[in-house]
Amino acid sequence: MQEKFKDLPVDEETTILFRSPMKLGAFDIVYEKWRWEGIEAESIIFLSEEVEKLDDAALEAEVRKSPLVEK
Repeated sequence: MQEKFKDLPVDEETTILFRSPMKLGAFDIVYEKWRWEGIEAESIIFLSEEVEKLDDAALEAEVRKSPLVEK
């Protein structure tokens, strides 16, 4: 799984605080916490070719199932 995400780009002004490959349902993802210009945020990164058949609502529903997302 890590090989799939080995070339993730990072903006030079962004600091990655935490990065971990993991599973979200049937999908391999990377979960990140990062900081940019005083803003701290989190991202769930999918490979586009693995989710290209999902519309926005279906992708959002997948993410909302994750324990990473507060209810």
